[in-house]
Amino acid sequence: MKPVIELSDQLNYLKRKQRLLNRYSEIVSHEGYVLYEPDDFETYERFMRINERVEPASMVKVTDNHGDVLILRPDVTTQVIDRLIPKWDGGEPLKLYYDTTVYKHTDGGIAGNRHFGVETIASNRESSDDIIISLATRLLNEGTDDYVFVLGNQRFLNALFSDLNLSQEKLGRLKEIITYKNDYELRRFVENESIGEPSRSRLLKLFELEGDLKDVEQASQALNLTSAMQTALNELRRVKDTMNGANTIYDLSLLSEYDYYEGVVFRAYGPESPRAILKGGRYAPLKESDASISAIGFSIDIETLLLGGKSNES
Repeated sequence: MKPVIELSDQLNYLKRKQRLLNRYSEIVSHEGYVLYEPDDFETYERFMRINERVEPASMVKVTDNHGDVLILRPDVTTQVIDRLIPKWDGGEPLKLYYDTTVYKHTDGGIAGNRHFGVETIASNRESSDDIIISLATRLLNEGTDDYVFVLGNQRFLNALFSDLNLSQEKLGRLKEIITYKNDYELRRFVENESIGEPSRSRLLKLFELEGDLKDVEQASQALNLTSAMQTALNELRRVKDTMNGANTIYDLSLLSEYDYYEGVVFRAYGPESPRAILKGGRYAPLKESDASISAIGFSIDIETLLLGGKSNES
């Protein structure tokens, strides 16, 4: 049961939220971002085509007049990938921001959370990485001075996965284990699969590749990294100076339930809960022919940020 909230406290909270959203809009508009209004619904089939590992039970589903299954917007980036990237002409960077609600099923029913986010579609990967990460920490600093920023690189995990020669079903299971950082299940998985060295050692040590950047680099030295893995680690070293003084943890096992990420990924957490107040990263277009496109963004969970990292879902 949700606690009873006094009207005065509720009004104060609403005022804080509106001030923060106004400030965010002011900052990103000044940086050239244009307001994007995503559709409320999208087809279940199109969403799952991009996000195969998202749990269907977490989605809010309805049917239209033709009997097609629709879902109430669970995120915004999927729409950017599916509808905007294919239309971009490769010229001037496309800089968007949104202030909207995303929905999911929880134990307490349907929950809607206000999200503020930005997306950049451009051709210069390194420049947009730096700009977006710097902007993410800048916006966080407007809302709180007590958070931890976690930075990883999906390219490191992709390189690790490519050497395993697993079926799609088993790879999906491995990704689920890593997403939820289940060390016991990871060890069981490695023991039950025919995984040779050095991939076996890399998997068993994966959750140890977390901490200060120097510690991560030192721990990785014994794992005989491939050139692709080392490149991914070097990318994290390069963006280190864009953090605006944020308390940063580097985590090479950082993995999202969304499979569209393909480069630098990041999250931020408040002091009172493991629930993320910010999620983001570099994501891939649908078509290999669009590989030169550089797309990156992030989303801030406004309610969770204002509550210090605690979820308002029940």
